[in-house]
Amino acid sequence: MTKKIFALDADGVLLNYRAAFPGVFFKAFGKPLTLVRPDAYHATTAYGLTLEPGTAEHDQFFAHFGVEDWSQMPLLPGVKEACQALHDAGYELVCVTSMPTRFEAARLANFRSHGLPIDRVVATGRYMGENPKLLHLQALGPVAFVDDLAYNFHGLGPEVHKALID
Repeated sequence: MTKKIFALDADGVLLNYRAAFPGVFFKAFGKPLTLVRPDAYHATTAYGLTLEPGTAEHDQFFAHFGVEDWSQMPLLPGVKEACQALHDAGYELVCVTSMPTRFEAARLANFRSHGLPIDRVVATGRYMGENPKLLHLQALGPVAFVDDLAYNFHGLGPEVHKALID
C-alpha cells in the first residue's frame, strides 16, 4: 500500500529562517543586524530591511546564503513532534520549498540533522507572479499541504487539505 503524501513548506513552517538571517547578513555586508520588530513574521521586517528582488543589495545578500546556512537552520517549536506523529500515522512527509534548487541536498541534510522523518525535498526555485509550487504539488498529489504563504495554495484543488501557518 502506498503511503499518502503530506507536503510541508520549510522556511517559516518547519525551520526558523529568521534565525539564519543575521549571520548571512553579516557575511554579506560585514555589519550586525538589530532586531527592530520582534513581533514581525518576515525576517526583513523584523530587522527593518528592504531587500527588493533585482537590487544589488538583494543579490549580494543571497550570494552569501550558502550550503552552510541552508543546512543548519533550527527547527521551530513543536516541529519534530508533529512530524513524528504524522509519520507514525502513516504519512510520507515531503518538503516542497521555493528555495534555490541547488540547495536541495543542504535542506535534506538540515532535516536529517534534526532527526525529522523527511526523506524527500522538492526545491522549486523562486519566480514572481505565479505559485512556484503548484506543478510540483500537482505531480505529488498530496492529501494535505502546509505553508506560510497563502499564494502557494493558488491553483490547488479541493482534494488537497490546505493549512496556512500564520
